[in-house]
Amino acid sequence: ADDPKVTDGDVVINEISPAQGEDWIELYNDSDVTVDLTNFRIYDDATRKYTLPSGTTIAPRGFLVLIC
Repeated sequence: ADDPKVTDGDVVINEISPAQGEDWIELYNDSDVTVDLTNFRIYDDATRKYTLPSGTTIAPRGFLVLIC
């Protein structure tokens, strides 16, 4: 049997909080497998880029909050 695969749209931005002083983004994994986000990038302009570190994962049906 084939292993389950992650497809486009399985990891989505679920919520954004543009609070003063501590912005955050919540990602949601809508798949049945753990998703490895190593080296994925999040940015809102050319000067504010963030690359997710090695080992960053989201469990199946799980959430990940990134503090910006």
